[in-house]
Amino acid sequence: MKTKLFMLCAIVCAMFLTCCEEEEPATSRKVETGKVSEITLTSATFHGVVNVDISQYNNVTFGIMLSDSKAELNERGGEMFKAKALIGTDFKIEIGNLNPETKYYYCSWLFLNSTQYEFGDIKEFETIKRSPEFFGETNFLFTSKMVSSLLEGIAPNSTFTPIVDNKAEEARFVNSDAHIVEIFDSCEVCWQEYLDKNEFEKRRPAKVKTLADKKTPYVENSLLHYLDTRTEAITDSSKEWQAFRIDYIEWVRDIPLELRSENAVYQKMLELYSKEFFPKSFQMEFGITESARQKDWQKAALQLAEFYEMYEIKEMDDFFLRNAILISLLAKEPELAFVIYKEAVLSNDNFYPVEKRLMEREIQKLRAENLKKHK
Repeated sequence: MKTKLFMLCAIVCAMFLTCCEEEEPATSRKVETGKVSEITLTSATFHGVVNVDISQYNNVTFGIMLSDSKAELNERGGEMFKAKALIGTDFKIEIGNLNPETKYYYCSWLFLNSTQYEFGDIKEFETIKRSPEFFGETNFLFTSKMVSSLLEGIAPNSTFTPIVDNKAEEARFVNSDAHIVEIFDSCEVCWQEYLDKNEFEKRRPAKVKTLADKKTPYVENSLLHYLDTRTEAITDSSKEWQAFRIDYIEWVRDIPLELRSENAVYQKMLELYSKEFFPKSFQMEFGITESARQKDWQKAALQLAEFYEMYEIKEMDDFFLRNAILISLLAKEPELAFVIYKEAVLSNDNFYPVEKRLMEREIQKLRAENLKKHK
């Protein structure tokens, strides 16, 4: 009797639990929920597919429904985001202002003739998590001191603020129209070194260590093979050289200046540079960066001035031009920085207004400092 009673209770409990489980809502074949890509701390790009001939309907809209609650999405109560257009049958939409380290639920939706909603399957993803090391003071973008000249005369809560001393709050301004992150996080010679040398030297090793973990053996072997087979001076018209030059520049800019002397490819580059094997323009360009690697700013500035006299500096890319401005400033040569800025940066759309303002302010400050010294 007790056994039968126990089994009966178990069956009743199982039925109760089954009834209490969240039921997935019905879905439609007219719209598909796709993948999520480009996930960051606070944003992601969502994909979907529309499986109807939209020309047969008077009014068609589509997009993504999103929530951090699956129950809310099951009830079709999530926030709805409308996509702009279809590419074939596909659409995508970038959604920002998400919470870091959060699980979200999403599905595609389709609205036909302003009367009928169709929904795709519910899927889930998580925004990026950061390890505890990410929040340490050694992992940073810039200090307040580094952007003090930028903030002079700028009203609070503008696109230049908030300013933080720690990369932990990168998410606050990573999507800002000011584009502060890009100018401080993409460099060979870096703004941080010029603007706050003491803090840069204290925090730089952590960044170098992170970059050192990125290995590209296939690329390095390919570059080394080309260099090892050079027996005479290289001509600029060589298609093989032109392809190598593009690959080398893309590769070397991911190698911090502090680590280049330890790298086999760079050691071979130095050997061929000493023999003057490279075409003249590249020979000079390499020499400028090598002097910068050794932190011989005066020599690098002299080489840069010679390069400026011989070649159209406005034809150089933004990485080289940023290096050029910073080398000039670190060498205490504001006039060289100014002429490069005026001719190659001022009208260059690859530089954001915030960085142009920073260049202008720092050139003015260095001019004033040099005048004081000569009085």
